[in-house]
Amino acid sequence: MDLAFCSSLKELPPLLGQLSSVQQLDLMCCTNLENLSADFGTWTSLKQLNLRSCKNLRALPEYMGGLSLLSNLNLHGCGRLEKLPVDFERLTSLKKLDLSGCIGLEKVSVHFEMLTSLEELNLQLHENMSSLSSLPEELSALQKLKTFSFQDSSNICSLPSGFGKLSSLEAITIQYCPSLKELPAGFESLAALQYLKLHRCDSLVKLPTGFEKLPSLMVLEIRDSANMEGAVMDKIINLPQCYEVCITRSTQLIEPNSMKWVPNSVFKEGQRVSFCITTENFREVSVHGLIEIWLLKTKFCFDLVQDKFTLPH
Repeated sequence: MDLAFCSSLKELPPLLGQLSSVQQLDLMCCTNLENLSADFGTWTSLKQLNLRSCKNLRALPEYMGGLSLLSNLNLHGCGRLEKLPVDFERLTSLKKLDLSGCIGLEKVSVHFEMLTSLEELNLQLHENMSSLSSLPEELSALQKLKTFSFQDSSNICSLPSGFGKLSSLEAITIQYCPSLKELPAGFESLAALQYLKLHRCDSLVKLPTGFEKLPSLMVLEIRDSANMEGAVMDKIINLPQCYEVCITRSTQLIEPNSMKWVPNSVFKEGQRVSFCITTENFREVSVHGLIEIWLLKTKFCFDLVQDKFTLPH
């Protein structure tokens, strides 16, 4: 059922409660919707619920754990939502959960370890949760989690210590977390990890021990992380499967005393490699002996000397 963009809708019509066979309900951008009906938890056939950008939604039904088939819940941009239902963890079929942009949430009182089917989680913590300095340890129990996105938290200093146990995790995005100081030990155990993005993590100065052993990491982005140490590059160039590296505005990685050139070891024979650097410090790029270069960007590398840019013959 599609009721998206019904901006005049303030509450669901009572008759909708009789439609027990509804599997999908799209209420995206119903900007005046304030609450769902109390009997909403009886919609036992519902699998997908989209409440994205319902900016005036104040509450979810107090008991919605009865939605035993619900697999996709999008609450992105529900800025006035103050709390989650008391039995939220009963949604054991939930595979995708988006809590980003829920700036009114005072706490995330969810026993995540109960959401055993969760595969995709988009989490955002705000100044309302100022007492929270680390993510819930229960996240480490989400053994089916494949995609994790975490953003916009000025207080979080660390990830759960058991984060390396998430053996199914394929993609991690961490951005706008200026207090995050380190990635947890055991990070190298994320054998399925293919994509890692670190954006605006100003307190993060190094990558964890064993990072270069990540067997499946293919894409790495480090953006606007000004204090990342130059020694990190040694780990990056030894990643066995990485074919796309993007480093922008992370000046410590390429300090004058650290690194002024792209090492040949970044480019692996037989692989298509994309290497993107945005810095003024690079002076030399040498990629001799390669069969194929797919993409090399040296944007804003004002010190790059023309006769030091050499391509394979």
